Amino acid sequence: MKQESKHNKYEKILMKYRLWVTKSISYEGDNEDILLLKRIHWRMCVGNFSFLTLFIPIYHFLGINYWTTLASIYVLFNLINLIVFYLVRRGVEWFALSTQLFHVFFSFVGVILCGGILYSGGAVFIGIFGPFYALIFPNRKRAIAILILYFITVVIEAILQPYLVPYPPITPLLNIVFFVAQFSVVMMVFFFLLSYYANQSIILKQAEATRLKELDAVKTNIYTNITHEFRTPLSIIIGLAEQLADNHKIKLDEGLQIIKRNGKSLLRLISQMLDLSKLEAKAMHANLFQGDIIGYFKYIIESFESLAQSKKINLHFTTEIDQLIMDFDAEKMMQIISNLLSNSIKFTPGGGDIYLLISKEISNNTDQMNIKVRDTGIGIPADKLPNIFDRFYKVDNDSAIKAEGTGIGLALTKELVTLLKGKINVESELSKGTEVTIILPVTNTAELKHDVDLTRLVPDISTFIPETNGESFSEEENIEIKNDLPILLIVEDNLDVTRYLKSLLITNYNVYTAKNGREGLDKALELIPDIVISDVMMPEMDGFTLCEKLKTDERTSHIPVILLTARSSDMSKLEGLETGADDYLIKPVNAKELLTRIKNLIEQRRRLRERFSKDVTLSPKDIAVTSADQRFLERAIEIVEKEMKEPDFSVEQFSKEVGMSTSQLYRKIHALTNQSPVEFIRTFRLKRAAWLLKQNFGNVAEIAFEVGFNNLSYFAKCFRGLFGKSPSEYSKLES
Repeated sequence: MKQESKHNKYEKILMKYRLWVTKSISYEGDNEDILLLKRIHWRMCVGNFSFLTLFIPIYHFLGINYWTTLASIYVLFNLINLIVFYLVRRGVEWFALSTQLFHVFFSFVGVILCGGILYSGGAVFIGIFGPFYALIFPNRKRAIAILILYFITVVIEAILQPYLVPYPPITPLLNIVFFVAQFSVVMMVFFFLLSYYANQSIILKQAEATRLKELDAVKTNIYTNITHEFRTPLSIIIGLAEQLADNHKIKLDEGLQIIKRNGKSLLRLISQMLDLSKLEAKAMHANLFQGDIIGYFKYIIESFESLAQSKKINLHFTTEIDQLIMDFDAEKMMQIISNLLSNSIKFTPGGGDIYLLISKEISNNTDQMNIKVRDTGIGIPADKLPNIFDRFYKVDNDSAIKAEGTGIGLALTKELVTLLKGKINVESELSKGTEVTIILPVTNTAELKHDVDLTRLVPDISTFIPETNGESFSEEENIEIKNDLPILLIVEDNLDVTRYLKSLLITNYNVYTAKNGREGLDKALELIPDIVISDVMMPEMDGFTLCEKLKTDERTSHIPVILLTARSSDMSKLEGLETGADDYLIKPVNAKELLTRIKNLIEQRRRLRERFSKDVTLSPKDIAVTSADQRFLERAIEIVEKEMKEPDFSVEQFSKEVGMSTSQLYRKIHALTNQSPVEFIRTFRLKRAAWLLKQNFGNVAEIAFEVGFNNLSYFAKCFRGLFGKSPSEYSKLES
């Protein structure tokens, strides 16, 4: 434990040192490659300085004054290099070049002073540091030039060797010892230096590959969110426009209102994206004027009253001051407050509260205004809070509402607050709510406007407020059910999309709706519809999960599922089909194509049912589309077979054995076989009787009692109805 503690302590110290070095040498705009080269140069200078400092007293003790002087110059050069490098920080190439040249010429001077290559104690090896060190840097031409320069100095040293006089303090023994030492140290330094560079380069490449992969995932997520936000309203606009063109008798006013509403939604999205790009390019500026900001806030919050009331949310406005004259940008302040209020309304359930709180205080001798938007909504997980102001980031939490959106609103809000020289902060707790605090400086330097025309902002504020006409997802309560039409369930969280799809399908189907996957699953289990049309991106449970649950539940596995989505990628389509979806359509959906695919799926089911009802030898695996259907039919047949001899075996007993309600059993059996449970039991008995007749099991009376008929005339009547001939005729024909 003590060793581990010491090791951890050492690691912490080393980590702090690394962080200090990186902070000391980094410069604005440095990438990871430049920082790596800077760290290598820093460590090389520190290593050289430390190593040679230790040898100076040794050289002095041995009386080798030349080496003492040269070592002092070497240490001084590295110290000056470190100091200048720390002060300048910008670039590393010129520092490296000076170090490479210094080592080449330092080696040359040392060899000459000490009497040539053979008597310099291996000083010639110090020059190798120049070209080796140059190899680390991306400038290959420079590395070759340094190598050639070093080679020239060595050649000159070799030519001058006969004319040089050995330095007397360097004895043959010292020459050999230091020759080996110099060679070993230089080789080890370069081995570790190059190893470190190679290892760090690999780490950087891996990190870059990971970063690119993450960036690609983020881009994919961004495009998915944006295309979803574009495709959904476009699907409605195009679809309704086609409907209006084909049939002028439909509700014109309602259709135009829906088109207008979705057009505004698109306009808002485009405007936000353009504003973000302007802010990024520093092309947006604050248009300040002086006015009463409290009255302005009142106007904005009153604009959201109807939306809050439609969702049964209580909206409160509280201020400590009745009037505050200050500089503000009306348009940008509207965007900030509207974004926050619309977010709070979106994530606050019915019966909740939203507060807009305004206060003024003095901090650091400066007046400032505090704006708080507090709600009692679903809250944000603590680990997601640091990311909520990132562009295109959306909180995806299983316990929360997965609402639509691109993740632009809060990012734009933060940028606008920063533009107004303010600060923004968020505090949140799951299931308790969220509080956003904005602090803005109170100044009075802009032009004073006494009468501000707030009505001109109505169109801008309205883009944040979805228009409603009192309709909801419970409209089917008043539907006139037509028994001869198939039941169709639409699962979609966008009310306008639901209205549009319903208008397409209402004449040919009994249409029911659900606003999310969880509600859709409950309704599917209750209704056992003939077909389900579901969106993919929905609150509480998405379309993929809904489809998977429907296809793996025996009660609903037979139901065809069509997924509608704005996700156009092949991976998304594959994911949808892998969950068991029978079809997958990309928004905007062509109305005729949708109607045709629905018709084809229902017709396909009808044909399968007909095959089962007519073919005596048909087995469950021949009629089932999914393994869950096959399992259900096998179990149903097993139950009927077990109870076949019992004339009083009822549908109630059948449903109890299967584990479904009688209505669920009826819908399931009818969907798979085109028969009621009573007909299914009777058909199975008759088919078994036909098989027994073929096997010469006994006479007609014995076979009738064997399959649960205690009335021979009724048995004969039913048999003739199914097979077109009496049992005796059938028996003779088969024999």
